[in-house]
Amino acid sequence: MTKRPPDAKDEPAGFAESLRGVRPLAGRERLRPPPQPPDATRARPRGAATVRRFVVEASGDAVTGRAEDVSRAVLAKLRAGDAAPDREVDLHGLAARDAKRRLVHALREAHAEGSRCVLVVHGRGVHSETPVLRSALPEWLQEAPLSELVLAFASAPRALGGSGATLVWLRRVRERAVSSAAPRRGGEQDET
Repeated sequence: MTKRPPDAKDEPAGFAESLRGVRPLAGRERLRPPPQPPDATRARPRGAATVRRFVVEASGDAVTGRAEDVSRAVLAKLRAGDAAPDREVDLHGLAARDAKRRLVHALREAHAEGSRCVLVVHGRGVHSETPVLRSALPEWLQEAPLSELVLAFASAPRALGGSGATLVWLRRVRERAVSSAAPRRGGEQDET
């Protein structure tokens, strides 16, 4: 092996040049590089779930949460009741499993229709030992498939139900990027 001069640049081409003529030892297996960590910039397969992290805060009966990439201003807008709900979903009297199904269906439908703010009425849990739906809702909003749709959520202001309801801010429906070479289909929208 030839020695490189001390002023040579550390470039891949220079390294490859210094290894010219080197052969692996006989009888040894080649080491494989470790697998690449997932890269957030790579395109994900269609239909694959995105895991979003949320910043959640609880103060008494009030709960707020926002995806990490969402500004606090969006959360402040929700908390203040400045965002008027486009839709309402009533989960009163439902078992947790049924309530979650209804919530997922209603938020997917609201998102597909372009709604941004949804009022989820879950009740305060007055007629049970613990407020089951109110306690479970923040977790449901942070899990797939809803985490892909939700930007932020906050306990509703008193005029909209207080701690018995939650305002949910949804992502915008974006139109798919279409290359000039591909035929354009009318009305298709991306679900992200």
